[in-house]
Amino acid sequence: MHAILGLYYELLPCYDLLSMNVPCLCLMRERHVRYPEYYDSTNRILDLNFYSNFKQRYDKMKEEATTVGGRSFTQLINEFEWNEDMINYVRGIRPYPGGMDWIGAKRILTVMKLNKTHFMTLEILLHEGRMNFLTFIQPVFELLPKLLKQSGIMKHLPNKFLNEPWEFEGRLEPMVTNDTKAACGSYSLAFIEHLITMTILQPPQTLLCDNTVGRMQ
Repeated sequence: MHAILGLYYELLPCYDLLSMNVPCLCLMRERHVRYPEYYDSTNRILDLNFYSNFKQRYDKMKEEATTVGGRSFTQLINEFEWNEDMINYVRGIRPYPGGMDWIGAKRILTVMKLNKTHFMTLEILLHEGRMNFLTFIQPVFELLPKLLKQSGIMKHLPNKFLNEPWEFEGRLEPMVTNDTKAACGSYSLAFIEHLITMTILQPPQTLLCDNTVGRMQ
């Protein structure tokens, strides 16, 4: 974990928050594929664009649903179709090394970019039909079933997971921040590291996270 977060802060003077999360996620994904004996092969680590695509498409439908004389939001969801690039996430076809299809996957992990300065972690548990978030994010609940179904390779999942919006039933982890309130990116990466290594996540009440991040800065 410290090696990944160390890189994050090493890059701090050179890049914005978005640019820093990208190489760290790439390193996590490459390490996961290169050393399968140390990491769960049922995990998949995705890039930042995965959630951004959900958000953009969802916002576009919400805007269209408010148009006078337009289709209802329910109708738009029912008729929704993903583009080939998003379907290729499920099929494991990516423009970078380490792409893996989701047939044998149980957990999808990624970082969500909510705006230019704020990041959160998303954990999708495919075989349980639920997700864990650091906050409530509706677009993924509504549109993920469409993505799984339209990929054509996830038919082994229960039918309701492919046709009905998912529900929030997981834990709601508070996102720790340091005194500068600018460490959400590093902690979102640390949370993924905690999940794939099955290590204990330090509770927000302790000073360990702040102290560690402070030393890295």
